[in-house]
Amino acid sequence: MRILYGTGFSDEDRHHYVNAVHSNTISCMRTLCEQAAELGNSSSIRCQAEYTTMIDYSDQSPLTEEIGNMIHKLWRDAAIQKTWESRSDYQIIESNASYFKSLGRISAFEYLPTDEDILTSRVRTTGIVEEVRERTRSCGAYC
Repeated sequence: MRILYGTGFSDEDRHHYVNAVHSNTISCMRTLCEQAAELGNSSSIRCQAEYTTMIDYSDQSPLTEEIGNMIHKLWRDAAIQKTWESRSDYQIIESNASYFKSLGRISAFEYLPTDEDILTSRVRTTGIVEEVRERTRSCGAYC
């Protein structure tokens, strides 16, 4: 609603979403690694060091360039892609695949989420968030 009818997201708003995007990215790859083991694909993963790191990595930890590179390598791995193809068998946020395709940008030190990054992020909310907008009169069919 903010993008369509409001002023959009300020830089301050965008900074609040950095942790959510990073957490979503890490969590999604960790889920893929866990499911690779469940589906019997983990032994086929070529980058075992990265796989082992991601299994134990907390989604509350920062997404550094180093971790971004690990996730990038895992995402390109055939066994992880095979696991991704079976995503209907387990719970995963499909829109997070867009983060895997933008890891260089997302893991950069000065990363600021785009509108698309914010819209595809998953953030737990509690309560109701009220957005106040001014209604402007437009001349349409009723003028």
